[in-house]
Amino acid sequence: WASGLMAFTDGRNQESSSECLNAWYGLYLYAKSIEDKNMQRTAASLLAHEMRAAKTYWHSTSDSSVYPEGFSQNKGVGMIW
Repeated sequence: WASGLMAFTDGRNQESSSECLNAWYGLYLYAKSIEDKNMQRTAASLLAHEMRAAKTYWHSTSDSSVYPEGFSQNKGVGMIW
């Protein structure tokens, strides 16, 4: 979460899927460079899950049922609490 280990007064604060994607990709590249196949598979899995979550929750489509109609018409999300 963006607020780190400390409690955030408004609840959970998820802001940057790009930071998370780059972290998992960095871990994947590191694992590849040290030839750690288990870490590489783990990082690839985490990267795939984060990509799917970003597409689902951050890039809304008109037929998406994740958010109420008023929000889904905007096609994107600024911040998720």
